[in-house]
Formats: sequence, C-alpha cells, structure tokens
Amino acid sequence: MLSPQQEVLRRLSENTWDSLRDSNRTGLPRSETTLTENFFDSLSKEFPGKVDLTIFNPVIEGRNGADWLWSFRNPSGRPYMAMLVQAKRLDRSESKYIELTHTVGKTAPRRQIDLLLASSRRLKVPALYAFYNSTRNHHAFGFRCPRPEPEPEPKEWGIALAHAGTVKRCLDANALPDRSFSTHSANSYPLHCLFCTCAGTRGMASPTAQMAKDFFHMPFYWFDDEYGPIFRDETFEPSSKLAEIFDIAEKLRPQDLSEKERRQLTSKLNAEFPNLAGSLDLTERPD
Repeated sequence: MLSPQQEVLRRLSENTWDSLRDSNRTGLPRSETTLTENFFDSLSKEFPGKVDLTIFNPVIEGRNGADWLWSFRNPSGRPYMAMLVQAKRLDRSESKYIELTHTVGKTAPRRQIDLLLASSRRLKVPALYAFYNSTRNHHAFGFRCPRPEPEPEPKEWGIALAHAGTVKRCLDANALPDRSFSTHSANSYPLHCLFCTCAGTRGMASPTAQMAKDFFHMPFYWFDDEYGPIFRDETFEPSSKLAEIFDIAEKLRPQDLSEKERRQLTSKLNAEFPNLAGSLDLTERPD
C-alpha cells in the first residue's frame, strides 16, 4: 500500500505523462521548464505537508548544471535529505533525451552534467535527473519493485529519477554519447520510490528517512573517482554551506519582504551559490 506522500507523487507523475502525450499529439511544445512549473504548482496544492518553493534565479539553469535543490524535512523542520535535481524530457520521437549532452558557455563550453556533478561534490549532496516521460512502449522500464503490490503502471513513470553518476557513465561509455531512452529508462525509478518502504526500513523516524537508507543505495548509484562517494550516512547532516542556503531561502519567503531586501538576499545567493536556480522544501505533516 502506498503512503499518502507516494500517492501524490504517483498522481503527479501520471499528470506529466498525460501532458507530454498530449503535447506529442498536438505538436504544442511542453518544455522542461513548463513541466517543472506545473509539477511544483500541483505539488504545493496536494502534498500532505508543507511545501516551500523559493526561486533564486529563474534563468540560472541555462548557465550551470543544477535546476533545483530539493530538501525533505521532518515535522519539526529539520532536514533529512537534500539533493540536486535536473530535469530532462523525452523527445517527441520517444527515443532519446536530446538535451543530456547540453553544454554551457561559449568560449570554453562545459557539459551541463559535469557542472551538475561538480555542484553535487561542492555541496556534498546527491545529484539526480528527473526524466519526464510519455511513450507508447509500455515495456521499456526495467525497474521491478520488490513490494508486494502490483508493479508500477506505465504512467507512473511520467517522472522517473536516475542518479546523475549513472547517467554520466552511460553517456561516456562509448565514442558517441548514449542519450537513448532504452538505456536511461532501465536505470530509472518512479518518482514515488523516494518514499519507498519496501526495503526493510520500517520503523524509522519518518517516511522521508527511507531515502537515505534505500533510494541512494539502490543499484546503479555510484560516483566515479573524480567525484568520489558522496553519500555515506543513513541520515542527512547539512553542511554549513547547505544550511546557509536553507536560511537565506527561508528569509526570502515572507510576502511582506521589501523589494530591496529581496534583491539583496537574491544577490547574495547568486554570488555565493551560482549553481542554484531555487529550492523546494517539503516538510512532513505531523501524524
């Protein structure tokens, strides 16, 4: 049986699947930005808990490797886990994630994925890709959930997560970068697996705590020698840099904040943490 958190994430994944399907049928574009904004908007309305969204720089994604910093907190507000998340959508041919090889910069271009992993190393948090999917190939997904319930339906893969280290390894495995849907779908997990309780972690402090023990130790999670193993502990202890991001983000949320104060805080974030577009904080609702 899925938890309330999982039910919401599953439903929003299905909505993303339908949105991409309709886009492919009509030819109307659905960019990663649009899909992400729709996801955040629905999440803020439906998630069983508190959702805080803070935008640091709406155009930062084109300049660095990370889209958003996600953090998960217990009912008291203490972070359990943080992760960097970058979104890529499946192309209209349903065959590849074209933008996986996107580069940033003109004089000395760098791959976006390398910048994402560099940010992950600097902040000492895992980096993930959120793949937005919709395909007529309903047998493409390789993950098999060990929970006793039925296997995930195809639409539940509307948003699927993959560890960025795995994505990098697949891209670099051959002379030509592998951006294929078949490769990366096999290394992905449905979004609601973030709150999975199927791997023997029942009894932990909260549903969110499962991520540290289960999700980030699932198969395919690794970092190569350049980036090193980042995630070691079963609970998340925010670094001083990460804690500062959380603190500034919290100061940016009040609606009565003056424009001058907002500009000052945003400038501080952009100067000290140029790799972030914004933060999404999910706080669990007390039982």
